[in-house]
Amino acid sequence: MKNKNMKNKQFLRRMLVLALPIALQNLLSSCGYLVDTAMVVRLGNTATSAIGVAGRWSFLMNIAAFGICSGSAVLIAQSWGAGDHRTIRRSAGLALAAVTGVSGIYILLSLLCPEGLMGVFTDEAAVIAAGADYLRIACFAALFSGIALVISTAMRSTEDVRTPFVASTAGVLLNILLNYLLIYGHMGLPRMELAGAALATVLAMAAQMCILLVLSRRKKSVFLREPAQLLAWDKPFVKKYIRVAAPVLCNEILWAVGTNIYSVILARQGSENYAAYTVYNSIHEIFFVFSVGLCSACAIMVGKTIGEGKNDLAYEMAKTNMEAITLMSVALGAVQILLRYPILSLMHLETQGAVETAASLLVIHGLLMPVINLPYLAVVGIFRAGGDAAYGFFIDTFSVYFMGIPTLACMAYLTKASFPAMVAGMFLGEYCLKTILCILHFRSRKWIRNLM
Repeated sequence: MKNKNMKNKQFLRRMLVLALPIALQNLLSSCGYLVDTAMVVRLGNTATSAIGVAGRWSFLMNIAAFGICSGSAVLIAQSWGAGDHRTIRRSAGLALAAVTGVSGIYILLSLLCPEGLMGVFTDEAAVIAAGADYLRIACFAALFSGIALVISTAMRSTEDVRTPFVASTAGVLLNILLNYLLIYGHMGLPRMELAGAALATVLAMAAQMCILLVLSRRKKSVFLREPAQLLAWDKPFVKKYIRVAAPVLCNEILWAVGTNIYSVILARQGSENYAAYTVYNSIHEIFFVFSVGLCSACAIMVGKTIGEGKNDLAYEMAKTNMEAITLMSVALGAVQILLRYPILSLMHLETQGAVETAASLLVIHGLLMPVINLPYLAVVGIFRAGGDAAYGFFIDTFSVYFMGIPTLACMAYLTKASFPAMVAGMFLGEYCLKTILCILHFRSRKWIRNLM
């Protein structure tokens, strides 16, 4: 019993050492996004909706980058456990090339047809015009954030979570400062409004990327010790990488496209409703960061342990994390519900109707938080780390396209449901069956696959 308690304490300590910096990093990023939103909200519902709609495209870009990096993270974490540093470098290098290519395509589209991109989500001319101006500048942040994400992923997967935290903290603080200066024109600078918010994002992400590069070089991070190996790809390795990363990338892109279809439907319910949805999104992200931290720590530990050949221990680690995220989600959901009005009072929404709608959405999400977060941990933090990205691809795609979207579309176009009821139906449609299927697959242990 004494040995078991010691092992439990060691596991908890290791989990917290990994999870807390990641959670704090994401908390700072979410707080930065919340501050950005609060500053833009003062410009009115049209500006708030515009940045929310434009943000759907940057969200899609970020998801693509996350998918690429998640695929490489599987190989890096298991290689770290197996002591294969060459595979770590090659995986990071291939991810870097892929992210750079995807970012280039996104920037090109944003420069050539920003109105067309905005028009996918809304038919309000004022929202399209404001969002297009924002996109033309903000799109360049995609390249810097993508490179920063590759570096952060490689460092986290080799158990260095502090360096990404330091760089992200600097980037977020700089973004908040620049937003304050550029949106409203403080300290003699011109008042740029949405264009100022876009420029602040670009400059902050560029700074974060540079800080990461400098710190990783100084610390002689594993993936940079022999830079030539970043490009040392041969045909068998590229095939292996694609076999692991392709399901993750397709999973993330199709899931992101699906959630953007949600936004197409929701954005057409009026600027007041979508302004409320944009604010709700920025608030619930603050509570979601703790799940991200736990999920990332779980992926690192499970991937490394499987790479060491300790499959039973990996299963027990994953089980403990599933129990932890369930309990944590119940507590965080309750806090989100209790604090909804105090937080919303800081946002200065233009209309009381938007305030009440945002409050209702926070209640709905708070009640459903355990059902939403458990599948997230299972798919991203367990199945992928275990080497089984294909099941996550199947369950995410099925849940969004065959459950969530049809439910939301029926409620929006075939009933007279309120906006909060539509969002509740969307969540229930996507996550109820998904949670059950994730638990069953976890218990089967078929997700444990050593890729080394």
